[in-house]
Amino acid sequence: MFTKIFNINNMMYIRCLSTITLFQRQLWAIGIKRWLYHTSTVNQSAIWKVYKNRPNSKYREREKVNLSSAKRLSIQLLKRHKTKDSFDDGNVDDNIIGTITKLGSDFSPKRHQLLFNLECELGKKLEKSEITIETALRVAEEFLHVEYRQTKFLSSLFTSVDQNFSAQITNHDIVIKLMFYIYLHGYVPKSLMLQVEEYLEEKLDEFSLNDIGVVCLGFFRTKTRLKSPVLLQNIGDKLLCNLKKAHDNDLINILKCLKFSGYLKVDFFEDLSERLITCKRIEQISNPQILMHIACFYAGSIISDDELFDKLMNRFLQMLQIDFKVRCKDIARFIWACGMVQYKPEERRNSYFDMIEYFKEYGIKPRSLLQQESIVDLLMGLVYLKIFPYHLFEKIFSTDVSTKLISGNGVLEKRSQLYLLHCTIDIECPDYTGVRLNSDLVHAVHKSQASYLEKDIQNVYKTVVEDIYGTLQDMFGKSNIKHYRILPHFNTKDIELHFDENDFVMPLKQQPYNPILPSVSVNNDVKDNSAVCKRVLIEVLGRNQMLANSTKFTGHYKTKFRQLKKLGYQILLILADDGWMLVNMSTEERQKYISRRFKEDLNIDITSATKSIHERTKTV
Repeated sequence: MFTKIFNINNMMYIRCLSTITLFQRQLWAIGIKRWLYHTSTVNQSAIWKVYKNRPNSKYREREKVNLSSAKRLSIQLLKRHKTKDSFDDGNVDDNIIGTITKLGSDFSPKRHQLLFNLECELGKKLEKSEITIETALRVAEEFLHVEYRQTKFLSSLFTSVDQNFSAQITNHDIVIKLMFYIYLHGYVPKSLMLQVEEYLEEKLDEFSLNDIGVVCLGFFRTKTRLKSPVLLQNIGDKLLCNLKKAHDNDLINILKCLKFSGYLKVDFFEDLSERLITCKRIEQISNPQILMHIACFYAGSIISDDELFDKLMNRFLQMLQIDFKVRCKDIARFIWACGMVQYKPEERRNSYFDMIEYFKEYGIKPRSLLQQESIVDLLMGLVYLKIFPYHLFEKIFSTDVSTKLISGNGVLEKRSQLYLLHCTIDIECPDYTGVRLNSDLVHAVHKSQASYLEKDIQNVYKTVVEDIYGTLQDMFGKSNIKHYRILPHFNTKDIELHFDENDFVMPLKQQPYNPILPSVSVNNDVKDNSAVCKRVLIEVLGRNQMLANSTKFTGHYKTKFRQLKKLGYQILLILADDGWMLVNMSTEERQKYISRRFKEDLNIDITSATKSIHERTKTV
């Protein structure tokens, strides 16, 4: 019954805790952690009725007591007014633990209410420092054993530790146990995580790699970035030194935390991939989730390594062929990672189609909404690879699916992705005749997307772009140049110019791409492309638009570049390093550089164009 109701994929976290004696008896509880801590809106009474026979009997023999006896013990405990010293007594600790055990021996609404009352009382005593950290951890363990959520008690525990960290955290074992419960709870005071980080920076040598895996899990779960470069460096070094004996779960927990903390040291990525390949670690992995997380670690940090991705792809395909139970999410995120780093879009095209077929036919499907979110992730990766499976586009563009996607979790991300996919189909797939995204939905998303991006876009290489844009205005005139988001589904701006057949600059008359009226806009673009007008874009690239260790574009920017070319634009690229170089030049030097690039890259001689503008200006 246990495995039928709960997804026990998270049993992999058991290995992270294998060195912690306190947790060795609660292995069954790890598998249901998502249910325990994500059911706040679910009818608790209904849940308690499901589990009249708990699956933990093989781990601990529980005393059978009737409800009246347990209720009497609970009331007696709650009425006591003990001092701090009396709570430190071992017998009192045993009374607390025993009461929780008895109340949890039968899942009923009445006992659930008694446990809630007990939890509230213990939380108050914890806040008054009437319970030691050791007792508190024992109580938390017992609550976990009886499958009780203990939200209030853990909140009180974290507040208490935060207020008196140095006195309560006496050794690294307490930190590990504390981080385990932080991982389960999901929310803690930011000041507590800062104190934990300072403790780790000072005493990281006392932690094993298993311990660091648990700690990193807590940081990642609470969306807390490690800010210390020294600590990140030391964690990375410790992982590399112990990679051969590291459990898969420790590896992934640490990599997720490093990525989320923005650890981008190319040498570390190169050393890690070399050691993974050398010790044949990829071939030994038996869980497709691990492969997916490794691929996403590199892709999320925009690091490319074709040799490593060869190994990951080969192993992933082996798992599909030998009937491993692979989740839709794992396939989708793996393809997204491959697309982001532009991993062999032509050579591996057949492999990608095989994975699409498996996704469609055999992938283990999670809840309906999660499956639909996985389809969006899958399509994002495939668009990066210039693959357009129309049947999947039709599925997510349907009104019921698209409405669910933009009203679920991660609304902003899914809204942006749907918007990009909608515009991509309009621009790159003129033969697509299937379902389109609802026009009202497109209009709403377009409006909210524009409003959001205008707030963020101002600081992206602002100094570089403004200097170059100012120079171009001096050269071509303010009325002949525009700086704006030509493709509204991408969050970067471009500088647009038009030239005639004599390379003279022209006023901007053509309307830009409009996702509200896509067919009209695209048709006009194609028609104008056959005219004499030369439409030029100057793109000032940021560092995140190219792979960190390569001269290749990321899959996201490659898609934008491809679509601009499809719309008939000629593109002059100014790389990030060149952009900063231009900032340090004089105005005259910048003009000479831009003139040279126009001639070399676009075969447009702008000398006569700028001269004509200055002559017209003098005449006026």
